[in-house]
Amino acid sequence: MSNESVFLGTFTVDSDVSCIGQADGVFLGSRYCNVFHRCASGTRRDFRCPRATNTPYDLWWNQQTQQCDWPCKFNLV
Repeated sequence: MSNESVFLGTFTVDSDVSCIGQADGVFLGSRYCNVFHRCASGTRRDFRCPRATNTPYDLWWNQQTQQCDWPCKFNLV
């Protein structure tokens, strides 16, 4: 797979996640815990988990539950 750089809002995501030939679904970003990718019709869309309201930190993508969550609630694999 080739590296893709996708501009998302105010940041660029460098990731080797490619959606070419992949089924539609969600895949964990390869570099950042707070970024996840959704594949749709072979096109990768990048998303960033929101910041928590009571802390300056972003939530992290939880591949098991398919949602953004507190980092302390799960282990990244």
